Amino acid sequence: MTITSVASVAKTALSLLTLEEIKGSTHQVERGVLSTFEDITLTSHFQPIYSIDHQKIIGYEALIRGKDNDGNNITPDVIFDTPCDERSSVYLDRLCRYTHVANSQKLEDQDKWLFINVSSLACEKGRNYGTFFSDLLSYFNIPAERVVVEIIEDHCNNNAQLLETCNYYKSMGCLIAIDDFGAGHSNFERIWNLRPDIVKLDRSILLRAIKSNHTQKMLTSIVQILHQSGCLVVIEGIETEEQALIAIDSNADFVQGFYFSRPQAASYIQTETKPLFAHLVKQNIAIEQYQLHQDLHWSSTYRKTFLQAVMTIKTGESINSVIKPLMNLKKVIRCFLVDNQGQQLGESYIVDQGKLNPAGQFYQLQLGKDANWYRKHYIRNALRQPNQMHISPPYQSITGDGLCITTSMCFDTDEGQKILCMDILAGH
Repeated sequence: MTITSVASVAKTALSLLTLEEIKGSTHQVERGVLSTFEDITLTSHFQPIYSIDHQKIIGYEALIRGKDNDGNNITPDVIFDTPCDERSSVYLDRLCRYTHVANSQKLEDQDKWLFINVSSLACEKGRNYGTFFSDLLSYFNIPAERVVVEIIEDHCNNNAQLLETCNYYKSMGCLIAIDDFGAGHSNFERIWNLRPDIVKLDRSILLRAIKSNHTQKMLTSIVQILHQSGCLVVIEGIETEEQALIAIDSNADFVQGFYFSRPQAASYIQTETKPLFAHLVKQNIAIEQYQLHQDLHWSSTYRKTFLQAVMTIKTGESINSVIKPLMNLKKVIRCFLVDNQGQQLGESYIVDQGKLNPAGQFYQLQLGKDANWYRKHYIRNALRQPNQMHISPPYQSITGDGLCITTSMCFDTDEGQKILCMDILAGH
């Protein structure tokens, strides 16, 4: 072996951060394991994560807590800003993970998932300091299948290394969670590339949904896209009943936040959840039933008027003779007739342009003559099931009117099949 290679091996050996070295900074006390990093004493708190449908705890997120020599609390941000170099940062990350796994032994539910954060730097540089995590789980006899590795994807700049790290933990049997999705520069491309098992939505999305019905619909759509990508979804940071009900309505799988439980030492966590979730489900059902009652009351007049218009057109009358009752309905903004190829027949009948598009930016899109709408779901659904009334989910109208709902029906006339369409402002 050359002098150069000997020096390289020695340098590598000095760089390793083994399980034994990490254990040297920890000590056992009655309430659990404490760790020491510089002048900071570290311990673990755990915050439950709940399944909405199962109405019970399905996992715990491990969170680091610190105190200085005078007993003052030190926030996690300050703790992770303390290391002055790469090796110290990786050392702190591993020390935290050791502390969490050791303290998780005191959790009442040993069959639940354990969510453990891994720093972005450890994702990118940890391999330079030898293996650790598999040794840690083996030492405490914890199955890898119980562990969810949380990664804050926005903080990782090396996409190739991040993918390699995720695949490493997956190969061990761990689940992968992307944390704080929706904050900073988060994007779906990384979701599709990394293929995590769980995505935790950043609280900022929830706070926006509280203020905006439009954002609530976006939240539901984001959850749907993540489900279609093969991910389960956690909404975190829930602090009020209103936020909890929005999370439930979004069809997310799991919830987390102060409303359900604050982070606590393992031995103090309250695992009884049935009364709280029974209350939330009752509230959710009451809201849904109220909305259903409103929708039925609202739709009866609309349905009746729409069907009367269809019956009149089927007898050979022109749309001009039936359009007025339709356009007099409060939230109807447009009506038009289409053939079975999706081609619009004549111009659209619309309400006052000044109300729909006062600035005039979308004027050219309001003109429907010669347009072909065959691609639209409300046309295809009508063609698949003639003589049945179809009501679309809310969607963004190409005409610039915002979210709208389209009622459509395909029927036979002496001139062939036609489809009557009626656009209604969504949310009413």
